[in-house]
Amino acid sequence: MTCTSLAACYRPPVGDVDPTGLVYDEDSQGGYKRLIKLIDKVEGVRVLEWNVHYGGLNTGNVIDSNLEELVRSRAKPDVIILTEYKSGLLRQSTKDYLDGHYPYRTWIPYSARIDNVGIMVYSVAAYETSPVENLDWAPVYLEEEDKRIYREAQYARAPDEVKFFDRPYVKLTTTLAGATVSLVPLHLLMPWKMIKDLEGNRAAFDALMWGKNHPLYNQILNLRQKLRRDFGQFFKNGKFIMIGDMNTPRGNIWTSSSYDLMVDGLTSVFPGFRNTFPAFSSDERQKPPFDQTGPTMIDHAFVSPNINLDPVAMGLGAARSGAAMIPLRGSDHYPIYIIVNPR
Repeated sequence: MTCTSLAACYRPPVGDVDPTGLVYDEDSQGGYKRLIKLIDKVEGVRVLEWNVHYGGLNTGNVIDSNLEELVRSRAKPDVIILTEYKSGLLRQSTKDYLDGHYPYRTWIPYSARIDNVGIMVYSVAAYETSPVENLDWAPVYLEEEDKRIYREAQYARAPDEVKFFDRPYVKLTTTLAGATVSLVPLHLLMPWKMIKDLEGNRAAFDALMWGKNHPLYNQILNLRQKLRRDFGQFFKNGKFIMIGDMNTPRGNIWTSSSYDLMVDGLTSVFPGFRNTFPAFSSDERQKPPFDQTGPTMIDHAFVSPNINLDPVAMGLGAARSGAAMIPLRGSDHYPIYIIVNPR
C-alpha cells in the first residue's frame, strides 16, 4: 500500500480535539506540552510504544482510558506497539475500539515457552510481516553445542528469570509517507534481577553500567547480526525504524555499554535524555540498581542511517523527526511517542 499523506489517508478529521483527558503519573503539564509541540511541528509516521507491565498497574483501567483518549484525539498514532502485553489486559470495549481504528494487527508472543505474553502491534496501514525468529542470548562466538550448554547452565542457575529471556525478532514492512520502511518492534531481555540475586547488588550495578559479559549484551550482538543480514553491513540496504523496551540504560550524562552497542551505526530519534523507567508510582524506583542510578531511559527509538533526520541538510523548513516521553499512568514504564519522516 502506498500513501503519501498519512493525515489524508488514515487520520479522519477530528477538528481541534486535543488529548486533554490523558491521565498522568507525574509532570502532567510538561508531558502534555511535549506531546502537543511534537504533533504540531513534525509530520511523518507516528509510532507510540508502551511497555504495559502485564497490566499489573492498570488500576481503574487507566491504560485503556489513555489509549482511547490518544486515538480519539488529533494525536492519534499511526502505529501502537504494546510490549509485555497479555490477553485480558485491556477491557473488551477498548480492544473493540482499537480494532475499529487499526484494521491491521499482529500478536507476537515472546517465545514458544512464554506464549501468553508478547508484543501487540496496531497499525492504520497494511504491512508485510517477516517470519518471526528467536533472538538468541548465548555468546555469538560459541559453536551451537556450546551455546546450548551456556543456555542450560544459565537456566539451571535462575530458571524463573531465564525462562523469559527468549525474545522475538520480526520486521513489519510497509509504504508510508512516500517511502518503504520496516518497523522492528523490540523488547529485549532484562538480566539485572538474575545478576542481583546470584551475585549481589554491586555486580548488578556494574553489569548494568559497564558489563559486556551477560545475556543482554549477547542478545544485542545477535540482533545486530540479523540487522546486518537484512539491511547490510552498514544498515543502509533498506530503511527501518527500531523501537521498544531495550533494557539498555541511558542517563542524562552517561550511557551504558549495552546502549553504546545498540546505537552503534544507527541514529537515535530522541535528541536527549528522558527517563522512561521506573515510573514515579512504581516501587521499582526504590529497588537496586535504580535506587543508585535513579530513573533511566531504557525505551528507545533508532532509525537506519539512510533516514535523514536533519531538516537543514534536506533543505526543509519543518523538522523531519521528533520524540517525546509521555509520563502517563498505568505501568512501571512511560510510553514514548515518535514521529519520523522516512523519505
